[in-house]
Amino acid sequence: MSLAPNMVTTLGCFMLVANFFLVWHFDPHFDQPIPKWVFFVNGFFEFWYYTFDCMDGKQARRTGASRCVLA
Repeated sequence: MSLAPNMVTTLGCFMLVANFFLVWHFDPHFDQPIPKWVFFVNGFFEFWYYTFDCMDGKQARRTGASRCVLA
């Protein structure tokens, strides 16, 4: 209950940043082949980013931070 909804999205965003730096580490100029396992890790992180992004709404409603009013 103490985790802010925006922090959930921010944690997911860090995964996208990690994706970028992982690819950049193996190919700094984005013109060479990248190991196939990097794409698997990118897909895994992308999935968790999307999951965290979807969970922030549920966390906002749970903590009362949502401005959504149900009629």
